[in-house]
Amino acid sequence: MELWNKLIENSADKDCDAFLFTSPVNRRYVTGFPSSAGIVAVTPEKVTFITDFRYYESALQAQKDGTVPEYVDIKLWENGVYDKLALEIGTGKTALVEENYVTGASLEWLKSVFAKLNIKYGASAPAGALRAVKTEAEVEKIKKAQSITDMAFEYIVGYISDNLDGKLTESRVAIELEYYMKLHGASGLAFDTIAVNGKKSAMPHGVPADIPLGNGFLTMDFGAAYDGYCSDMTRTVCIGKPTEKMKDVYDTVLAAQLLSLEGISAGKTGKEIDKIARDYIAKRGYDGTFGHSLGHSLGLEIHESPNFSSGESRAIPSGAVLSVEPGIYIEGEFGVRIEDIVNITQTGCKNLTHSPKELIIL
Repeated sequence: MELWNKLIENSADKDCDAFLFTSPVNRRYVTGFPSSAGIVAVTPEKVTFITDFRYYESALQAQKDGTVPEYVDIKLWENGVYDKLALEIGTGKTALVEENYVTGASLEWLKSVFAKLNIKYGASAPAGALRAVKTEAEVEKIKKAQSITDMAFEYIVGYISDNLDGKLTESRVAIELEYYMKLHGASGLAFDTIAVNGKKSAMPHGVPADIPLGNGFLTMDFGAAYDGYCSDMTRTVCIGKPTEKMKDVYDTVLAAQLLSLEGISAGKTGKEIDKIARDYIAKRGYDGTFGHSLGHSLGLEIHESPNFSSGESRAIPSGAVLSVEPGIYIEGEFGVRIEDIVNITQTGCKNLTHSPKELIIL
């Protein structure tokens, strides 16, 4: 089976007999079905999805509709079902579980319910390697999520411009973005929306509050989810006239991002790409103000791997989708971040983000 072959190819344990996935994200990746409960077992011969009565009929219907592949054997949870699965895999055989998701307590539980198997960690890395390279269908879902995010940015710029009455708050901006995305096709939010103004824009993950907007930068980091897949975008606009220092910082961040985009291609390591932006920002006199990595992979989760970071020595594969988000944050003054998401190719990257990046002054 192709899925098994790919998992084994990326597994450190080539002699394992099964992969057990209990996390919602990997269950969904393997089966195509979202659920809050269940276990998926992948063996060389088949995929088994055990779920309870809340999801059983829905999963069967999804399989009829073509959302869940025909090769997935959907089983209703009942007493003894784990023993039957263990016997199918083989008494004494080895099953790998997800080290990134399964706690120590959960591991002990799995060992108890699959007492006939040798349960150990090792499933996260091979699953992550598969999820790092997006299929065309996955990229289309991310593009749809990003198109909703782009539309939301166009909307919010107009909304802010029309409502600068001294009462419009960071929280209201965040709420408007979230409402607009859900109203226009988002299945949910990719993450908690950031909308921070003035000195708070120097906080990369600042939390919106009921603080009226004032002159200065307004940084908005937000994203829609579509059919489970995430988008991610940051834009920084200015309320009132920016100072020369503010314009210089903005221009520096934008130039750093454009240089990084030009330097991206499959096969380069994450730290090579990160270094492009980091070195440029330092050369412009802002060394030490860019405190996070240049970007992260995204898909079913907002933060996946590999990354554009100084610690990422792995080569970035063709087909991956990553953010490119340099920033400069000057404590007590202001901050700027500009973020797009890109699909990596052998010769470069395709930018999936279409919102303008020149400094918008409101």
